[in-house]
Amino acid sequence: MKPISSIYLSILSLNAVFASKPTLVVFGDESVSSGNKNISSSSIPYYYGRSSNGPVWSEFAGLYSGYDIINFAFPGAVSNNTFIQNCVETNLTAPSLYDQIETFSVNFGGKFNSSSIKNDAVIISVGLNDVIQLQNIVIKHPLKFTGYLLKTVNSIVDGVKKMKSIGYNNYIVSNLPQISRIPYFSGMSTLSKLSVDLATSAVNTGLLVSLKLLKASDKSYGNFYVLDNYEFESSMISGSKLLKSVGITNVGSSCLNTKTGKYDLSTCSDPRKFYFYDAINPTSMIHSFYGAMVSEFLSKKKFAFNSNFVTEIIEKYKISEIYTNNSTNSYINKEITDKIADIGTSFSEALENIDEIVSKKNSQ
Repeated sequence: MKPISSIYLSILSLNAVFASKPTLVVFGDESVSSGNKNISSSSIPYYYGRSSNGPVWSEFAGLYSGYDIINFAFPGAVSNNTFIQNCVETNLTAPSLYDQIETFSVNFGGKFNSSSIKNDAVIISVGLNDVIQLQNIVIKHPLKFTGYLLKTVNSIVDGVKKMKSIGYNNYIVSNLPQISRIPYFSGMSTLSKLSVDLATSAVNTGLLVSLKLLKASDKSYGNFYVLDNYEFESSMISGSKLLKSVGITNVGSSCLNTKTGKYDLSTCSDPRKFYFYDAINPTSMIHSFYGAMVSEFLSKKKFAFNSNFVTEIIEKYKISEIYTNNSTNSYINKEITDKIADIGTSFSEALENIDEIVSKKNSQ
């Protein structure tokens, strides 16, 4: 099987980008990174550089919507390295959201015709690593959480503005999940969990309001969609009947059994029953739900997140067929991963083929 995260030039994936289809330009952290950094180790069986057991939601979004993907996201990325390092002493090696967008802007900014990217969309998914890096501050002092994380919101808004300045009008932004549900934070006290969840809701509200104000201030913006990570996680885990319908029965712990920040078990023989793959990141099937919601947005369908909608996307996108009974390819349907391989272009591939990508895009 061809590793779909290969750092080497893939003619198939480049041909996909060159085709006359719109593109998702992806920035952020491991929630959307399709293998721009080798994170595999002998103890953690990640799927070809992804922080999951299979494709992530940006890839499912491209697959379901018929979009190609240029992926600049990196595992471990925060919103802005300078901001985090001014708060805590830490060694940050992954390009931050700010760095990713700057790199894209320097190499591709001003090179695309406006007509060639009018239907493209920018994905931004970042923030949870900010919480992890600042956890000793925000967990011990929840009242400070909102103030710190609103700086993350500002970084996201600045990223949107930067991409708008080079011609992109449509945006998909993921908000923060419900922190208390994530296994990594299971060691928090009940009071701390409640406080942090309330603060997270406030930060997410701040993000939504900021994006609405941004769009209101400039009518040339296209469509905005805030992927409600918090609501999905909260609703789906608390009412797990729909998850059980696709085989997910364990929503409280991770497949790779963990204590807070520490791995207890080096392997996970069957991730198909789990919501979380590791202490932080969901399994590929959960990612597919997010991808389906993004696809609905890209097709300009109005929807409300409720049980009827979830039932509809399970059927429409055949989510129960993502997994097979064969452990080969980590139980993931190989037809799906092959199709995803054909539509994706990595960070290194994009930078190696700037002229070709621009030329083909502008010839559409």
